[in-house]
Amino acid sequence: MKKFIFTITCIISFNSISQTIKVVDKESNTPIPFAKIEIFELSFSDLCDQNGEFILKDIAQKLPILISYPGYLSKSFKYSNEDEKLLVQLEKAHIVLDEVVISPTTGIIQKNNLSNVYLKKISLNQMYSPNLIEILTSVPGVYSINTGSGISKPVIRGLSGLKVVTFLNGLRIDNQQWANDHGNNFSDIGIKNVEIVKGPSSLLYGADALGGVLFFVDEDYTSKGKPQGSFQSRFESNTLSFTNTAGIKLSSKKVKLNLYASTRNYADYQIPNGNYVTNSRFKGNNLKTSIGISNKNWVMNLRYNYINNEIGLPGHTHSANPSPDDFQGTVQNRERYVPYQLINDNYLSVENKFFFDKSNLQILSGFTSNMITEHDKVTIPEIKMLLTNVPYNIKYTSNFKENATLILGSQGMFTSHSNDKSALNELIPNANSNDLGMYSLLQFSKNNFETQIGFRYDHRSIENEEDILNKEFKKLNSSFGVVFSKKKHTIRGNFSSGFRPPHLSELLSDGVHHGTNRYEIGNTELDSEFANQFDLSYDYSTDHLKFNINPFINLFNNYIYFEPIDNIIDGYNVYIYSQAEKAKTYGGEFFLHYHPHFAHKFHIEQNLSLVMGEDENNNSLPLIPQTRLNTNLRYDFEIRDNWIQFKSFSIQWTQFLDQNNISTFESASEKYQIFNLETNFSMRKQRNLNFKIGISNIFNEEYINHLSNLKNIGIPNQGRNLYFVINYLTI
Repeated sequence: MKKFIFTITCIISFNSISQTIKVVDKESNTPIPFAKIEIFELSFSDLCDQNGEFILKDIAQKLPILISYPGYLSKSFKYSNEDEKLLVQLEKAHIVLDEVVISPTTGIIQKNNLSNVYLKKISLNQMYSPNLIEILTSVPGVYSINTGSGISKPVIRGLSGLKVVTFLNGLRIDNQQWANDHGNNFSDIGIKNVEIVKGPSSLLYGADALGGVLFFVDEDYTSKGKPQGSFQSRFESNTLSFTNTAGIKLSSKKVKLNLYASTRNYADYQIPNGNYVTNSRFKGNNLKTSIGISNKNWVMNLRYNYINNEIGLPGHTHSANPSPDDFQGTVQNRERYVPYQLINDNYLSVENKFFFDKSNLQILSGFTSNMITEHDKVTIPEIKMLLTNVPYNIKYTSNFKENATLILGSQGMFTSHSNDKSALNELIPNANSNDLGMYSLLQFSKNNFETQIGFRYDHRSIENEEDILNKEFKKLNSSFGVVFSKKKHTIRGNFSSGFRPPHLSELLSDGVHHGTNRYEIGNTELDSEFANQFDLSYDYSTDHLKFNINPFINLFNNYIYFEPIDNIIDGYNVYIYSQAEKAKTYGGEFFLHYHPHFAHKFHIEQNLSLVMGEDENNNSLPLIPQTRLNTNLRYDFEIRDNWIQFKSFSIQWTQFLDQNNISTFESASEKYQIFNLETNFSMRKQRNLNFKIGISNIFNEEYINHLSNLKNIGIPNQGRNLYFVINYLTI
């Protein structure tokens, strides 16, 4: 394979002298226009001009800078003013299979990250998914729990709910995810990527992250003097839905602004027999803004996100033996119908970063509120709960040696749960909790090795206003990992421990939860959960092939789960929170990306996700997902001078195997397979106007996913769906 090199020449300057980056091809020495410049610490990205040049001003030392261009291997380096000129050579690859990405949580190259992480970009080029969580299910080991098409919750290696923690730009998001009918309430507007951490992750993210972490990162600011706008419109035939999103980016020398707004409206979804699932409709609005202020050694980001959703709750029944026909209709509706949820979220964060010669200090504080109202009648709510959080995070990072980094930090959160007196019932009594954690992490690299060791101490106190319960929980956790890379091979080994105190819902619940059709009872005798995960990963990468295999085992003490008992209250089956002394989940993921030498535009991707779960008596744990095999075939078209510029054509084939390893209150699930196809294209004279057309579930397969909340009443998942997406971005 013939290789090309391009050179980046940097003239470094301060104050009145600017730094100019010029990107050229080394063989021809001609400029490479529109190379991408990214500085993730500043939430900044932009493009060089048509001459391959870009001007940087007032950049602090030691900030990682990432430069990329399609068809070339991306390169990251830390800014330094020691030399007047900086020379970076990038090699043009036959195919870019292992893109260089900087982790938003550790600040190191993603390939060298010792935690078991996966960074998923949120872009128009990926296969379409109806919501943010469904986008992530293309990642090996990641699934979702769904209640119809309006509620979706992440599952990482068989663990979900309170065992999976979500962050948005470093702000911990708590939207009462203790219930399977409480989904991740925010959408993909203004989201650039998400870092997925698999397994116990208490060290950097705090208590509760036994199953893993979703760390969402907003889109970067622009440095262009003129406004940069975007608009996207989506339509789906199955639900007759529309989603419209608009955004604008503004920038001056010191101040930058991003502003987004979206609205969506979905009617009842259609199943393969032609009927519609009654009350599976939903709608919502979203407003997001961020303001960045910076100078040479300081950056401040002020972010706010408001979300309002109205979600129907399909499958609601008081019958002990419901029929699937009871929840189907021949007419598709989108008007409000009981029961339903009204959800209002507010996320506010203030982030300050201070950059020194060989270190930086990050201070983040915020406020989040989640108001959820469930109506079984039109006027008076059954439950109305407000959850407020005041989280904070202080992190100091020191590059005290060229090959060593020390991270010291403290995290905490004040939480308040309260019930509105206008509601008929209280599922969880009023209570407060206080979290405090301190951690240290040492990263060291030498030759082909990267090593990381860390420790963390957490303390949580819970107080109930009626003095029903006052408890304290505390634990010391640790992690150790090593990465060895040489030429085509990378071996990663990791051990991590985790700690999760029982949640208010698990301790104090006592009432009807209409979203799940059951009467739920807490258990004040629950102890904290502990987990130890051992993880091994092997990567093999060449110009045409990338291969990864990743086995794991996660060992639990005091595993908390939901268990039915032989009792009925107010017409609802009763479920209690129970605890297994020991439990384990184990399995692995496999990933393959093949790019044939004889077909330069053709890509074959395949991944396998396998999870098993058992308690100390070898009984299966509940809600363990089906084994999944996902195959993607994509063809990238050459750019031609045609009126329609086709970019790519994709076929996706997803197979779910039988799930017969079930707990006492579950039923087995049959195997099924889904086919999707999609094409992306633009217009010759409007290349900033892009289109996407596709069909999901092409053959109208009737199936019920094992993790569906509607499985026990026999309601199938969505049938065939034709979708169309328009995306416009000003240049």
